[in-house]
Amino acid sequence: MRKEQLQEYRHICAELRRLNDQRVQWMFRAERSTRAPTMAPVMGGQHDPMPMIVDKLTAVREQTERLADRLADAKLKIERAIESLPSLQRQVMRARYIDGKCWDDVAEEMCYDVRHLHRLHKKALDFIL
Repeated sequence: MRKEQLQEYRHICAELRRLNDQRVQWMFRAERSTRAPTMAPVMGGQHDPMPMIVDKLTAVREQTERLADRLADAKLKIERAIESLPSLQRQVMRARYIDGKCWDDVAEEMCYDVRHLHRLHKKALDFIL
């Protein structure tokens, strides 16, 4: 497992959040575009935006499902690699790559100096690789 693979986890999560936000926006548009049924005839020149909205929602859903599959695979690989580490190294790697914390936050949480965490991180990477 490479460091880039560990970092990919956070990028996939960010992309999933972005797609979910996009899905929510399209759902909102769909709700706004839904007209109350009336008996009035539809005037020429008016068009129904719903087919386009449904197409966008479908595309976003499919993209989200593909990313979710990738995330599940990446997460499983990362979890297995991290679980194989000694306890202290496992805590560092989990906080950094799964929780996405910055080094300063991890150091504060674990009551260690950042330089010491970097040494533990290097040992963990050497062990995993």
